Amino acid sequence: DFIPLAERTGLIGPISEWVIEEACRQGRNWRDAGLDLYVSVNLPAAFWEPTAMRHVLDTIDSFGLSPDRMMIEITESTAAREGLREAPILAELHERGLRLAIDDFGTGHSNLDRLHRMAVTTLKIDRSFVAGVPDDRNACVLVSGMVGLADGLGLQALAEGIETEAQRAFLV
Repeated sequence: DFIPLAERTGLIGPISEWVIEEACRQGRNWRDAGLDLYVSVNLPAAFWEPTAMRHVLDTIDSFGLSPDRMMIEITESTAAREGLREAPILAELHERGLRLAIDDFGTGHSNLDRLHRMAVTTLKIDRSFVAGVPDDRNACVLVSGMVGLADGLGLQALAEGIETEAQRAFLV
């Protein structure tokens, strides 16, 4: 109830800024106490734009923390809804060393929970994943994971967009 109310009243921004500062303060306290821990903060969709995220980095810097000691989380559904998949700010945050996490993975856009309860027989693998096989290591890992998921659930895996013999051979 609290988060939606904070969003509706416009208080989510100031609350999020306070949370980031307190997380950095705690991270600094742990570091000063000799503990090598990182702090994780879940940020609302409003923060996933360049100016706000640069403010997050500035706050981390102001406490003398390394960005790799912070993890910023965004829910899968927010990432999908906000079109963050290819947002330049994600690449910039990654380059600066900030840890990024997809929170609640499998419950949002792809909804893995729903998948295991549905009476389906086939899991279709989108051509956007198949296109990178077998040359792109990440595409291979994702496609292999999807095939394994389908197999584990007793489903048929069906790949779309197979255009080369190398893709076919990898999938077989």
